[in-house]
Amino acid sequence: TKTGRNALISFVKAVADGELSCERSRHSLAEMADFSPHEAFQLLQGSPPKGYASVRDFHSWMSDQPHRLPRLHQEDVAEFVLPYANNGELRYEGFLNMVLPKDSPSARAIALGRNATMPFTYSRDLPNGYMSAETCYRICRLFEEEIDLARHVHLHRKMLRDQGVAPRGAFQFFSSMKAPTAL
Repeated sequence: TKTGRNALISFVKAVADGELSCERSRHSLAEMADFSPHEAFQLLQGSPPKGYASVRDFHSWMSDQPHRLPRLHQEDVAEFVLPYANNGELRYEGFLNMVLPKDSPSARAIALGRNATMPFTYSRDLPNGYMSAETCYRICRLFEEEIDLARHVHLHRKMLRDQGVAPRGAFQFFSSMKAPTAL
């Protein structure tokens, strides 16, 4: 139906919009001179470091931030952490895929280079450990963008179900379209 097609197109636009917002947040984070992915991963793990971060670790860290979401649930955090994790454990490589820009190898390289070149800062020197309040804020913004994207995906999936759009019908609709040349 026309309503179903419109719901499908709206779903794809919402996902694309959300992904662009997340990518902008990744770039914004990577631009911070004191953002060291390794140090951020260490902070998220809690103490003592265990080599991975869990949904609970992320939730705990985000809940401790002054600029957190008002109603942050572990389920919300799980929505964006688990796709990058193995068996509920987010390892460093998955964390890098989560927080570093995907469309800019140079921005990734600059952020990763900070691990080796950044002088050690004692946690007492900065209120948030090894990162400035602004960097912690940008990490939270990225995670909030990921949570918003997951919420929009769930909302649009519900709308598609309510419109009677089945996965097979969605596949057939998109298969019948001519691929845009911009892809």
